[in-house]
Amino acid sequence: MRLILPTWELPIKFGPYAFHFWLRIDNSMASQDQLVSPNYITTGKKDDLSALPTFGCRVWVRPPGRRSAKLIPNSRKGIFLGFIPNTDKNIIWYDTETHVVKIAKHVRFDEGMNDLPPDLVPPNVVHLQRTQNGEPLPAETEETSVNQFTFHLKPFSCTMVKGVQVTDDDPSYGLTLASDELNHWAYVTDVKENSTADKLYATHKSTLRNVKGAYLVGINGKRVFSKDDTISMLRQLYNERVENLQLGLLQILKLVFQDRIEITVRFGIQKDIW
Repeated sequence: MRLILPTWELPIKFGPYAFHFWLRIDNSMASQDQLVSPNYITTGKKDDLSALPTFGCRVWVRPPGRRSAKLIPNSRKGIFLGFIPNTDKNIIWYDTETHVVKIAKHVRFDEGMNDLPPDLVPPNVVHLQRTQNGEPLPAETEETSVNQFTFHLKPFSCTMVKGVQVTDDDPSYGLTLASDELNHWAYVTDVKENSTADKLYATHKSTLRNVKGAYLVGINGKRVFSKDDTISMLRQLYNERVENLQLGLLQILKLVFQDRIEITVRFGIQKDIW
C-alpha cells in the first residue's frame, strides 16, 4: 500500500482512499494460511478483478444532465479514487478543476494517462507500458455506466439472522455482552451453555464458534447498536414473554497483513436481509 501514492505521484491526502482500495484487493486474495479469500468466506463468491482499474489513474466523467451543445466537450477530467462500497460501478473520483471529491456513474478510464506528455507520465504508467512492450495504453472508448446507485437503507448491507425458540427464564437469554471500544457497538463475549442463545446451533461448541465475538446488530427485526440498547431490548422481550428470539449477527474475521499490523474486520454472512 505504501507504493500506491508515490507511483502515481499523488498527495498524501488521498491516503485513506488508497487504503480502502488496497484493502478491497487484499480481501479478495487468499493469504498464506487460507485456501480462499476473506470475501469468498463471507459471500461464497469469487471476486473478478480482471477489469479493476489502477488506483489514481485518469478518469473522464460525464456530468449528469443534458449536454448544452453537441460540439462542446461534455466530460470532466479527474483522478480515480476507488469504488463506492458494495458495487464496482459507482466510482469515487477527484475533480481536478474544482478540487472536490465526487461520486460518478458514467465514466471512462485512461490508465495510460494519454492526456499527458510522455515525459510527464507518473512512474506507474511507465511500469504499465513495460507490460505492453513499451507501447502506450489506450484509453477506454466505452463508457462505464449503471442505471442507479447501489445503496443500502440499513447500516449493514447483510447480516446473519438466526432464530431460536425461547427455552429458559433468563432476561439475557444466555448472552454475555460487551461494548466495542471504537464504535461502542454491542458484541457477544460468551454464550451460557444450555441457554436459549446456545440453541442457535446444534452444539455449544458450534454456537461459540459462530456467535462469540460477533456484533449483535438486530433483535427480532429491530436494529440495536450500543450495549445498553441491546440489554434494554432483550429485557423488553423478556417482559413480553416472547416465545421466539431472532438475532442479527455481524461476524468477525481477523486478517494479519504482511506488515505485521493486525486489523479486525467485521463481516456479515449473507444468510438473510433484514
